[in-house]
Amino acid sequence: AAATAWFAGGNAAGDLAATPDVFAASKTAGLASAAATLEALAARTRTLLKDPDATPFFLSLALWGNRMDLSLWPADSGVAASSEAFDAVLASSAEQLLADDTDAVAATVSNLRTQGGGVVDLVVDNAGFELCTDLLLAEHLVASGAASAVRFRVKHHPTFVSDALERDVDAHIETLAADASKPAAAELAAKWKARRASGAFVCQAEPYWAMPYPLWEMPTALREELRRTSGLVIVKGDANYRRALGDRPWPLDAPFADVCSYPPAPMCCLRTLKAELGCGMASSKTDRAAAADDTWLTDGKWGVVHFAPASAE
Repeated sequence: AAATAWFAGGNAAGDLAATPDVFAASKTAGLASAAATLEALAARTRTLLKDPDATPFFLSLALWGNRMDLSLWPADSGVAASSEAFDAVLASSAEQLLADDTDAVAATVSNLRTQGGGVVDLVVDNAGFELCTDLLLAEHLVASGAASAVRFRVKHHPTFVSDALERDVDAHIETLAADASKPAAAELAAKWKARRASGAFVCQAEPYWAMPYPLWEMPTALREELRRTSGLVIVKGDANYRRALGDRPWPLDAPFADVCSYPPAPMCCLRTLKAELGCGMASSKTDRAAAADDTWLTDGKWGVVHFAPASAE
């Protein structure tokens, strides 16, 4: 009954405030388990947030945040509560990347900065630690002058246990800002709260993001909004990546920009592999991954940073 309540009354039109999230307790626990890592991360990145050259770092952090928090309850004990785990994941990121268009993404971000800042859309995936790394990426984009606003494209309703909703964005910020025992994280969260108040961080929750349609079948109004106003769309997570590919078994070495030739704005996909499909990966790299890891396509230990320019249509 709690699940179907999302579709009662006005919720299909976006009236979500009165409807309980059946996964809220798990999300709260997931954020709590990440508190120590977030404190270390906030202290470590304080001086990097305004640095234009730090874009690749924050992209990598947003990508491997998904590796560090595969679910709200990580399989490896202590992963979401250890700064050492954070160090290890980032240090291994170059070796674990099977496609890396970071330079093209960073160039697009730099162009936005040169133009005085644009709108960046961030299609988010999971709550918990991963959502916090998304907020850090957004803070970097705004603080470094690349983005005048970041639109968080959140889920309209929860489908999976960790799906990030608008209320999760605000609840995470409020929880971190109120924790005096984690001063660096609290200071950072206070900045995010100010961004929300000023309109620099905006949440938009279309039902489409929880529907099983490929990205090329997004609603016309959404597509036109992105075409008119977005300087960059960053798509997070394996499920959204599968939507980008239409859940089709493309050749693994098919160029990503050819497969995803349709985006209304420049598009970056950050994905750790958790399903047996993909593209844009050189055979030399997939062969290496297969030789090292029997479950490389599904275990989340390997990642891609893909980029496709806006379509001409």
